[in-house]
Amino acid sequence: MAKLSGEWSQAQNENLLLGSYVHAWLEGTLEQFKENNPSLFTKKGELYAQYHHANQMIQTLQEDPFIMLVLEGQKEVIATAEFAEALWKIKMDVYNPEQFRIADLKTVRDINGKHWDKNQEYVSFVEAFGYLRQMALYLEIERLWAGRDTWLEALIVAVSKCPA
Repeated sequence: MAKLSGEWSQAQNENLLLGSYVHAWLEGTLEQFKENNPSLFTKKGELYAQYHHANQMIQTLQEDPFIMLVLEGQKEVIATAEFAEALWKIKMDVYNPEQFRIADLKTVRDINGKHWDKNQEYVSFVEAFGYLRQMALYLEIERLWAGRDTWLEALIVAVSKCPA
């Protein structure tokens, strides 16, 4: 109850905060995010080193014309639809129905890393963390919400949390 009333909030995991920092840039709310998260800064008012790296991650995205093209569209669009006898609510990072696509921004520890899965084999982070299922669900919910007969294209934009 204290969490719901705003009297208590759970400290964010540093990795989640780093991802939220990059997502705030995508949404165009980075300055507001910084103001709302004083834990990003030292007592001298300087960004901690890991958030300097987040700025490098953002710069990497900004310097890639193809990535910037993929990230064009409406940001953080919410859609709801009934699917499999349940009401679903999704939030698409980038929604661009005019270009027939959605994009999801992922900040990952190691883009090329291998993860051991339950089927006793190595898989990519996309498979290991269920992002294929997530994107398939997003596409179906968006299709139902938009009232279309066809799916959009789903793209995952990944940027590494590891310094180069």
